[in-house]
Amino acid sequence: MQEIRKIFAENLKNRRINLNMTQKQLAGLLGYSDKAVSKWETGESIAPGEILPMLAKHLGTTVDELLTGTQNQKYYLGIDGGASKTEFALADENGNILERVVLGASNPVDIGMEKCLSVLSDGIRKVCKSVYFSQVSVFAGISGGITGNNQNIIYEFLKKFGFMHTSNGSDAQNAVASCLGFGDGIAVISGTGSIVFSQKDKQLVRTGGHGYLFEDSICGYVLGREAIKAALKHQENSGEQTLITELLKQKLECDNI
Repeated sequence: MQEIRKIFAENLKNRRINLNMTQKQLAGLLGYSDKAVSKWETGESIAPGEILPMLAKHLGTTVDELLTGTQNQKYYLGIDGGASKTEFALADENGNILERVVLGASNPVDIGMEKCLSVLSDGIRKVCKSVYFSQVSVFAGISGGITGNNQNIIYEFLKKFGFMHTSNGSDAQNAVASCLGFGDGIAVISGTGSIVFSQKDKQLVRTGGHGYLFEDSICGYVLGREAIKAALKHQENSGEQTLITELLKQKLECDNI
């Protein structure tokens, strides 16, 4: 009986947290007190049999799943957060992608830490809606995620979900891991800004990545800047005519760059 209480308590708590529901909210749905729910989640007692079907329904699960230890399956959550979008991918132990969610920007330097954590919370709950957080190992690679004290703040936030394992860092780590793994090679990341990583004998060396305002490399910002410069030079008769001028006029819907 003690083992059943323990399993039930863990399953109940994990499922409730997954649904972002408080003990008081769940208790209200069942017509019980939040103290009763607290006792169920600590294993001090177990919910009466007659309310188990209702409890399972409100938690979006089954009575069998609440009462049995069916949480041996492990899942892996990868989060790739940038200046324009944030992608969440949940995979099983064989690497099969089960759920994928794409939300807006999550760089805390650009949008602030509060908005960053809000995006992370929303995405995590959506992508993990059908599994327990305690079954999931997560890595969150966030642009701006290691600036200042951001890494510690994001880590402490992720820990509150109760994941099996939690780790976080920069979005560059996502690209390097997927491109090189532990092998030797070079990974060039070119987005709004750019950065280059070279790896040999598992030793990683970084070049660049100091921000688009300080780099003169092939990245989105530099390409856009050079296109506008070329059009401006043509407009003021200090440069040659190119297709860029007309393309920019069409994009900006104007006759004067």
